[in-house]
Amino acid sequence: MRRRAVLSAFAASLGAGCSAFERDDRRGRGTFGVDDPPTGTRTQRALRPVPYSQFEGTTAKLPAADRAVAFSPAETGSSNSLVFRVAFERDATDSRPATLRATLRNRSDETVTVDTRGIPAFDPEPVYRPVETTSGDVDGGSSERPGAFALAPTPNHPFSVSTPAVARSDDGSWTVPGVDAWLPESVTIDPWGNATGRYALVGVDSDRDAGGAATSDSASDAPADDDADAGTSVATGRYRLGESALATTAYVWDLTAPGPTTPADGVGSGLPPLSSVDQWYHDVTPQSRAWLAPAVRRVAAPGTLSFELVNHTERNLVGRTDQWRVYRLADDAWRPLTWRGRNDISEPILPGERVSWTLRLAHDGTPPSGDGVPIPFLGGGTYAFASAYADGFAAAFELDAPELSLRPTDGVVVERDGDALVVSDRDLDDESTVVVFERRAVDATPSRTLLTEEVYRDRALRNTLAYADSADVVRYRTAVPADRGPFRWGDGPFRFTYDGEASAIERVDDESRARRRLRE
Repeated sequence: MRRRAVLSAFAASLGAGCSAFERDDRRGRGTFGVDDPPTGTRTQRALRPVPYSQFEGTTAKLPAADRAVAFSPAETGSSNSLVFRVAFERDATDSRPATLRATLRNRSDETVTVDTRGIPAFDPEPVYRPVETTSGDVDGGSSERPGAFALAPTPNHPFSVSTPAVARSDDGSWTVPGVDAWLPESVTIDPWGNATGRYALVGVDSDRDAGGAATSDSASDAPADDDADAGTSVATGRYRLGESALATTAYVWDLTAPGPTTPADGVGSGLPPLSSVDQWYHDVTPQSRAWLAPAVRRVAAPGTLSFELVNHTERNLVGRTDQWRVYRLADDAWRPLTWRGRNDISEPILPGERVSWTLRLAHDGTPPSGDGVPIPFLGGGTYAFASAYADGFAAAFELDAPELSLRPTDGVVVERDGDALVVSDRDLDDESTVVVFERRAVDATPSRTLLTEEVYRDRALRNTLAYADSADVVRYRTAVPADRGPFRWGDGPFRFTYDGEASAIERVDDESRARRRLRE
């Protein structure tokens, strides 16, 4: 039920642009006492607005409920004249629930009257249900059924219509017995002013008597329930807060066991370390607070495989979504095959958030269609996907595919030039700017050994080594800028061993020779 209420005193309470708290005579209602100043006096101080928090989340712990909660992002509407900000102040304890401040800031030169319906915390009935839970999809039903949480205005809230009775339920968690229109449907904010209120984050316990079990300001009045289990009316999952442009997201997860239970399928056991990786998925425990998980750990080519990085910490995971690599395991060492990492814009993962990637894997040159990054030319074996977020996360997976054999790119033209073989891209003409690479057999055995999967990532290597059995010298002519794959070798020579034969490759066209003479 929603009740329209007009509070003429609200605009006056904003004063010079902020919500002022005067003495509140409603404190004798038998609710929790979370708003007393540190001096213990009954005079209420002005609430400070929530500061700038555009790229941050805010978190709180609910120990009795075995829950952690994050609001991410903690600021929305940053490009608008009206901004919403939220910040938790205290974790829940035996004597009081978790509390937070929420601010609406008017960044304009005009006084505005804001319709608060659909705005997080300021909505007349600020109750929220999960849109996704760890146990599956959420069906319809009453907003007061188990799983919902409410942002209950505290006793000294400057513009609440009524103050709900917050008390501890049988399981020890803080709840309200139901949700009503606690707040008005509109507020007025001065130019460049703020409307700030304090709230308690509580569960909704429809079985609780609306008039019972409210606690007083003293912790000794809270009911002891040492034998209660760790149940709660707040479900783990994702919650959508609000319906407007100021909406944000709440995430709830287990406090003591925030991580997954990895399957005992043997994938990942005995793998060598990766220098850029601090945590592997096969080492994750239920106590882990951040991890990278594959959708499955065995996949057949062609096929798609998704990975998800979960942040159940109280801080941002710093990094970028395009900073990742795929590795192939060979001879007890990880070989980089492909990567991203050229974007300089930071994309932190806020507390509670998840980031996902999808790879389209193929044994030949035709990955399956759909969303995701195509990664062709893979043979069967052990691979790893690694993300550079924070200290580095990785997950190993097994690919079921035949052994990979080397073939040149489609449509190349092969000609004999004395003892050398010349491989050219088709459609080269006199106006083409031709780049030439030359591969030669060498006597010394280089320390670097290449896999077929690696060779496929470098066009010059691929189109010379594919004909290495036919000539000691193979030149490759192309007008396509060289894709150096994971090696990033210069104009040359790059020495390596492939398929048991030692080779060197370098760029030998006139332009590259001129550059080398200038450097010399």
